[in-house]
Amino acid sequence: MKSKMIKIAFVVAIAFVSGINVFNAQKLAVLSDVAMENVEALATDSEGSGIPWDGFVLDIQNSCCKYIGLWSAQCSGKYPGCK
Repeated sequence: MKSKMIKIAFVVAIAFVSGINVFNAQKLAVLSDVAMENVEALATDSEGSGIPWDGFVLDIQNSCCKYIGLWSAQCSGKYPGCK
């Protein structure tokens, strides 16, 4: 009886530690301000033709990519997204 209780306590302890590890692994990574500025700089880089944006078309009047939801449409990544 005593060894059975020890085994149950051992299994419960392992399950508890595993649960804590799974919970800690789900935390979101937060980028620093410098990293976010780098991402924005790369996204707005005007060199080359840019990365095509699927589902967007070029809004000529505003010089930006406007979402229309048609995935066969593409807009060049050198233009910013319309606001």
